[in-house]
Amino acid sequence: MAQLLRHGLFPRLAGRGRAVASEMRFRRSASAATRSLPELAEENDRTNLAHGLNWFSGLLNPDFASRLAFRDDRQMLTYGDIASAAYTNHLKLEEDFRVEKTIKSTKKTLHGKRIGIFTSHDVSFVISLWSTWLSGGIAVPLGISHPEPQLEYFLKNSDTSVILCSTDTQEKAAKIAKACGAEILPVVPTVSADSNAGALREKILPLAPEADDKALILYTSGTTGQPKGVLWKHGALAGQVESMVDSWAWSPQDTLLHVLPLYHLHGLINCLLTPLACGAAVWMDKEFQAAEVWRKLLSKDKQRVSVFMAVPTIYVKLLDYYHANRQQMPSPEEVHRICLAKMRLMVSGSAPLPNTVFRAWKDLTGHELLERCGMTETGMILGNPLNGPRIPGTVGVPFPKVTARLVPTPAEKPVEVPPAPPAASKSFLGLKTKPKEPSKEAAALPVAEATEPSVPTGELQVTGPNMFTAYWNNEKATRESFSEDGWFRTGDTAELRDGVYRLLGRTSSEIIKSGGYKISALSVERRVHEHPDVAECAVFGVPDETWGEKIVCLIKPKPSATALTAGRDEKELTKVVGKFVAEALPPYTAPREVRLVEELPRNAMGKISKKELSKGYVKAQQAKTEAPVIDKILEKLKVPE
Repeated sequence: MAQLLRHGLFPRLAGRGRAVASEMRFRRSASAATRSLPELAEENDRTNLAHGLNWFSGLLNPDFASRLAFRDDRQMLTYGDIASAAYTNHLKLEEDFRVEKTIKSTKKTLHGKRIGIFTSHDVSFVISLWSTWLSGGIAVPLGISHPEPQLEYFLKNSDTSVILCSTDTQEKAAKIAKACGAEILPVVPTVSADSNAGALREKILPLAPEADDKALILYTSGTTGQPKGVLWKHGALAGQVESMVDSWAWSPQDTLLHVLPLYHLHGLINCLLTPLACGAAVWMDKEFQAAEVWRKLLSKDKQRVSVFMAVPTIYVKLLDYYHANRQQMPSPEEVHRICLAKMRLMVSGSAPLPNTVFRAWKDLTGHELLERCGMTETGMILGNPLNGPRIPGTVGVPFPKVTARLVPTPAEKPVEVPPAPPAASKSFLGLKTKPKEPSKEAAALPVAEATEPSVPTGELQVTGPNMFTAYWNNEKATRESFSEDGWFRTGDTAELRDGVYRLLGRTSSEIIKSGGYKISALSVERRVHEHPDVAECAVFGVPDETWGEKIVCLIKPKPSATALTAGRDEKELTKVVGKFVAEALPPYTAPREVRLVEELPRNAMGKISKKELSKGYVKAQQAKTEAPVIDKILEKLKVPE
């Protein structure tokens, strides 16, 4: 932290001490909250972002040149190594794709051009990203396991002209590039660091971007339709990085274990740009393997992991692996001791975290997972506190510079909540209720009745300076995603209770209108997850003549399950699950059809497309198919990682 303050990477916190920094994690003065990134740059006598807190911070800090930046199972690279490699590849980009090769100019000839990044999950991605930005290009990260038609859609939609690839992705890159009229350029993965870090810094410094320069196009997961390209500018990215460093107390002493896709915001901004901005180290796995993650989390290596971020599905797989290999693993007491001693932060996001997983992870590791809420378009918007109560099933309060509101109906006045410290928590989650007593949580809302006055409920809308600019080549979608007064419509229904937010589901696909009631699919899922035989579940609505929408629940049982699977037919299974749900929630929330499945269709970030799931289920019902055939239909709905 002292290094960051000394070199101006925390311009507003310099000289004020860690106590002030800690206080500011959930507070901002009125003046600080309204200052733009260009104004902050002007404070430091800069015209660009070179000395702000952003992806350049680690690259330009001379104290970090010999510091470990990146590690995988093959190599360990310093900030100087990566800076040198990025600069070398930037020069190669400029030389190979200079618009006017006969004219010597320092002007970035690739400025504003879309550059695809199609590399392995290793340091070649980091080098490609940094060299793209040094060249003034707009990065378009691509998933190497995505099917070719989807990759071609991304490339054509973004009008990508150059694709950076690694040795093992070059063949596929050439194929999709040919289909889209793009060119490919293999990345030089490693280059020896410049012996004079200061000289390299002076070469890179003039290439630092302006706050208003376009930086990145990330494609949405497409759970609500065709994937859209989300355009980010460098200023907004810098604001996201600063917000997370501040809120989660990142420092150069941290090491993050990285297992998430780099073409999603979670894996790219939260887990890569943020640690590398402040001099921390990233330990990257080529792919998620539960055994490898446990080995590294429990390692006695000097370079110990201190931060881990993942999606709920990964935490489920880690728990399953531990219990399935109990004889070869350290005792629960030893795991608890090691994780509490070496890990300072574990975060869950990108999909709802079941309360059962929250509790099971805490029991095993001693850590309460910090659940937060973010989107490809907004970055991080809500989060539980670093220091303070983390309430299962909630996503906390707004991040710095984010203001949130709930819009129940057009006729009601929105409830606005600015960034603020979370209120003292009361026990409000209804999952510890006594049998046959209705839950106190707002799990289902009658259409003709309002929710209780003290619990505002509605669509979550947010505003702030650190958000996306627009959907690429889609003015209509951009226009429709904002309210008339400029608030971004998240499409999530949420409630605000005791000062903290809880998501109830997607406004369109996870609020089921059944029998005159509005029912939160997520609330029903949370209850079903409480059953000891349930590993995973998905609750959604399908059209029904009697109910308007019928509540359907798909359950993946645990291998040891007996109560759910012991010779029960579909009707009996539905009755058992319905009774279990009604013991904690109102009876009209009980599923009216329950099926057992082998797997639930999820994308790379652990999300389930309820809309597609409902369509597939309806098709299966129309064909009067049995459960095994439904499993095959669900298999086709899976989004490749």
